[in-house]
Amino acid sequence: MNDRVTDTKTEALAALISPLEEVPEEKFRRVVTMLEAMRHKPEIKAALDGMRARIVQVRPPRTMTVQRILYMPVEDALVNAPDKDGSGYVSRLLMSLAWDYLARQTDPALLQDWQRRISALTGIDSDDELSLQDEIWRWAVDLLRAAVDRALTDRGDRKALLGDSLELLAEMQQAIRLIDVAPQIRVVKRLLPLKPVRALAREDRPPLRHMILDLQPSTVDRVYGILLAVMFRLAVPGEFLDDIPGILSGLPNATKAELQGRLTVFVMGDMDRRAAAAVQASVGDLNLRAKKAEILVAALSAGEKTILTGDRDTRKQLTSVRGTAERLVNAIVFEAGESVQSGIAAGSGATVAVLKRAEDSVSALRQCGSFADKIGLDGAVKGTIDGVRREMRRRAATALETMAQDVALGADPALRSDEIYWTIRMLELAGNADEADKIRLSAMKFLLPTQSIGVGLQP
Repeated sequence: MNDRVTDTKTEALAALISPLEEVPEEKFRRVVTMLEAMRHKPEIKAALDGMRARIVQVRPPRTMTVQRILYMPVEDALVNAPDKDGSGYVSRLLMSLAWDYLARQTDPALLQDWQRRISALTGIDSDDELSLQDEIWRWAVDLLRAAVDRALTDRGDRKALLGDSLELLAEMQQAIRLIDVAPQIRVVKRLLPLKPVRALAREDRPPLRHMILDLQPSTVDRVYGILLAVMFRLAVPGEFLDDIPGILSGLPNATKAELQGRLTVFVMGDMDRRAAAAVQASVGDLNLRAKKAEILVAALSAGEKTILTGDRDTRKQLTSVRGTAERLVNAIVFEAGESVQSGIAAGSGATVAVLKRAEDSVSALRQCGSFADKIGLDGAVKGTIDGVRREMRRRAATALETMAQDVALGADPALRSDEIYWTIRMLELAGNADEADKIRLSAMKFLLPTQSIGVGLQP
């Protein structure tokens, strides 16, 4: 009976998620804050999970709890699916299991006292707040590390820690690694912008180097945790491998070699994860797919540049990722070309949906054009875009000729303005802003002085 009641509540809350996606941001923030206070209830947690995409986008202030403090050093590493390749990510399932274990093993009075102290905090980053965070993180590391040590040799202890998800033991070790250097990760998160960061700024490197040199106790695991925290923030983690030698300057050569190897494994696993995500997004929004393909190609290029490819498995992995990237871009070029041709055939009188699809397709093609040369597909992209430009020039010439005839016959040339507007818009999107301006000026000669075409348009 209780299960049916819970299911009904969950279904009712799920039904609210879609309308909430459309409410103004301020109202959405208030709703999230209210739900956060009740997130211990399964149906509330399910509703928050369904709203996660917009929560990340809007970033409403989150109610601070002991559990949220536990999650803070792991936030950038969180993924939905378990990290099967062991590259360094941590699944939400794993962190939920970690919290459940900690809560079971801890005196409720201690958890309540921590929550009371959290609620009494004033200001931001006060000494009391930082000290409390450090206390909670140390408690978590000590308990979880002891649990993992027992779980390594005893299946019963492994089940007590992980329930039925026994395969997540390595992932639990990775979470511990990150929580162990949580105070340093707190500094990294203040130092760097929110992810994804396109590149590490030159001025950010010395503080990272000093943090690593000052780390006590200094172990490979702890340094690795800090470097991973940086990589989680980067749009293309592989590019950070170029910075590693300078940042690790001063550490023993054996330590540097081990860290370089472990980070290479992370980069390769991250590349595979991005390839899989791009394949899953291989339908729908062309611009989103082009963006995912761009990031994948950037990751591939960084990997090919910085990772030693003498190992056969590494070469095979890079070749596989390159093949995925090529297939993704080829699919975008084909679909975009089809959409543009459909739009051109329908002309400026087509439905808004058809015209928008054509415009989005041109934008996606241009985006692909910025990186297609790295995988040998620049010719295919350029050929498609050039075809769009040629067709738009032809249509513009026809429209201008018709406008001249209208003027000669005493008809209103403005009747052709929709066609001119559309050709200008498409040429701008295709990267021919100068040519679009020439067509705009030519058209203006046939129109009344007070009229304009495409003024203020942004491609």
